[in-house]
Amino acid sequence: MHTPHQNPLEQVLAQVRMAPKRLQQLTRQALRGGDDGELFLADYRGISLTLEDGRIERASITPNLSGGLRRVTGEVVDHIPFTGPNPQVINQVCAAMRTVATGGLSRTVYPPLAPLPPLPVVAAEHADVALLVQLLQQVEQQARAADARVFGVTATVNIYTKDVLIIRADDTPLIADRRPMVVFQRLLRGRHNGRGEQARASYSRTETFSSFTQQRELIVADVLRQALHKLDVALRAEAAPVSGSNLPVVLGNGGAAVLLHEALGHPLEGDFHRKKTSALCNGERNLMDKQVAAKGVTIYDDGTIAGNRGFVAVDDEGTPGQKTVLIDDGILVGLMHDRLSAAYFKVPPTGNCRRESGESMPMPRMRCTYMLGGNTPLRSMLSGIKHGVYAVSFNGGMVDTTAGTFEFGAEEAYEVVNGEITRPLKGLSLSGDVLSAMLGVEALGDDMLIDNGGWTCGKNGQSMAVGVGQPSVLFRPGAITVAGQ
Repeated sequence: MHTPHQNPLEQVLAQVRMAPKRLQQLTRQALRGGDDGELFLADYRGISLTLEDGRIERASITPNLSGGLRRVTGEVVDHIPFTGPNPQVINQVCAAMRTVATGGLSRTVYPPLAPLPPLPVVAAEHADVALLVQLLQQVEQQARAADARVFGVTATVNIYTKDVLIIRADDTPLIADRRPMVVFQRLLRGRHNGRGEQARASYSRTETFSSFTQQRELIVADVLRQALHKLDVALRAEAAPVSGSNLPVVLGNGGAAVLLHEALGHPLEGDFHRKKTSALCNGERNLMDKQVAAKGVTIYDDGTIAGNRGFVAVDDEGTPGQKTVLIDDGILVGLMHDRLSAAYFKVPPTGNCRRESGESMPMPRMRCTYMLGGNTPLRSMLSGIKHGVYAVSFNGGMVDTTAGTFEFGAEEAYEVVNGEITRPLKGLSLSGDVLSAMLGVEALGDDMLIDNGGWTCGKNGQSMAVGVGQPSVLFRPGAITVAGQ
């Protein structure tokens, strides 16, 4: 692996072997006749190690250089992806874009980019492979020693850095940003009384290798604690006989917000509203400035939380990262925009334009989506429930963004009887429509938590790192349908 430059601009320029002025000249020529667009270059360097039952089963060191040239004219987007950018490739891509006609298309006026504050200075580092291997081996030994029911351990660590360079057709200076990421995951397999189960836990932050290693003992211990707890619950859980549409439901704080992210977050992305394919804005209705959740519910999408997996100093069009209010006291007041959807709605972009790699088409994506907390203790929420469900985390589900419906399987859930959390439940699912659910919020906990798990969001074939968070949330009977085995 090459030795990276300390400056992300120098790093990308060294890989493409072209001067900044030449890149700007080619970009202006290629995007002439369009309304907006950019040349986007990404230099990705990563190492991934997976230990399974005492052996390193997978190891990869991945340098990857890719890019995309995009021109926006009206609502028509021309995009040419490419890999291995070098002078010849970039010249060919820009020449190809110049052959694509733009005449006759409706035009859109785009405002200049907002001024960028100073971007974080992140040192270039190489990960110590020997240290990572030693860490994974310790992880397995600790897991087996902690619980005799554990018979299998898989642990993975990913350390990567992505340097991006954005070259625009206007007079905007070149924008370079360094984006480090650490992901540590653990999967435990356990057996008890002839029954086998597995449990996962993870940690991920936008931080460097050295930052991770300085606190690795605490991180490993916390992820082990979570995985052992989930495994214990899974091994004790009983088939869920509870079901019905009139049960009160309490969602746990932190990671349970994945339901919020999927069921409500995607319908609040600006491209779905522009195309009128969101449950909150389609051919039949537009709920902007209307009540879509119970009073007291306030939801943000935030790219400014330093270290969070969804941190965005600058998005992939060059818009500064920011904190965007989506729902304020139950009223829909904002969306997540790229420059295209922002221009359509005549509002400022929100810094939500993201892409998985240089080759990927950019689009509005979530960053860290969370619900603000209230003042009700979890104990008080549960005390008024005669019979209901407490769902702590989820292991997957389905969402129809246009219809606004959802169904999620609970990873960890409990039956609540006479105000007490009782037996853990296996095979429980929660479903409903997002508006009925959000309007059915009865209480918000005083325990708001932004989760540090390795959350990844999928959309149109692209995966992006995101964050989620919420307090414990009580839903009135009928807001969410509960189904069990």
